Amino acid sequence: MKMNSSKLITMSVVVELILLVMVACEAKPLSEEEYIKKYAVELKIDETVDNLELESFNKIIKDKKIIFTNEMHGVNENSIIQTKMSKYLIDNWGLKYILVEGGYAAGTILNTYIQTGDEELLNQYKKIYLMNKFNNTSYYDYMKSLFEKNKELSEEHKIRIIGIDSIENVPCVKMFIDLLIKNNPDLSPEQINVLNTFSSEIEEVDILNSTLEYNVEENKIKVQQAINKLESHITSNDVAYEENLEDSLFELKVILNNIKNTQEISGKPLNDHYNKKEFYEVRDKNTYNNFKILDKKFNLEK
Repeated sequence: MKMNSSKLITMSVVVELILLVMVACEAKPLSEEEYIKKYAVELKIDETVDNLELESFNKIIKDKKIIFTNEMHGVNENSIIQTKMSKYLIDNWGLKYILVEGGYAAGTILNTYIQTGDEELLNQYKKIYLMNKFNNTSYYDYMKSLFEKNKELSEEHKIRIIGIDSIENVPCVKMFIDLLIKNNPDLSPEQINVLNTFSSEIEEVDILNSTLEYNVEENKIKVQQAINKLESHITSNDVAYEENLEDSLFELKVILNNIKNTQEISGKPLNDHYNKKEFYEVRDKNTYNNFKILDKKFNLEK
């Protein structure tokens, strides 16, 4: 039977449409729920020695430089999952740097703990976040597990914690300054006085201005003045600071830069949707810039 040309054209169009729909369905990215169903691996959170279920990640991570993980704040099981993942990555992937969602000062405090096991330092840090709604004490169990793991590793392979966030916490900055002075005995009395003065001045202000009722702009000026005085003293005595602080001078400069950058979004109430959007856009941009600076400094290979 001979088919007329109009029917052929119609059939051709229908077939092409079917093919297009099939291709479109195939190319459509998976939804979050579909992705999780396809790739999720159930972790045995009661088993911290046998981590065989994590071996499914090997093909995915073997040639990667960075691995991102996330968590639900305030959930006790986080520490078990973090411990399992960290130990597995240390043993099977060569993990060396753990970047945490915290300012550089907070990261330095936690890193000092996992290198030394200083329980007094960890307890002091815990008090800072005691009333934080996102806090859960199991996080410190994770820190203790990292300290124990570090004891097994050679100096070359010891893990290090780095605070990548661009927002600093004032009590953590004060703790950092105290550690800086304690761990650098060659600092002159003048340098110690300048550092302590800076520490006292920022204690009097809220560097985010998120809870202030008085003039926000006035507070920003106070923050900037405190930073300017310290930076001016460092610049005028650069050789002495470089000799007395060595690598700690880099750390101090990162923290000062974080506080300065924070003033860009300082004073914006976060209950407002648009302010919140701007806040996180600026925060994420500055945090990404931090990563580039820290990668250049430490060569964050794993």
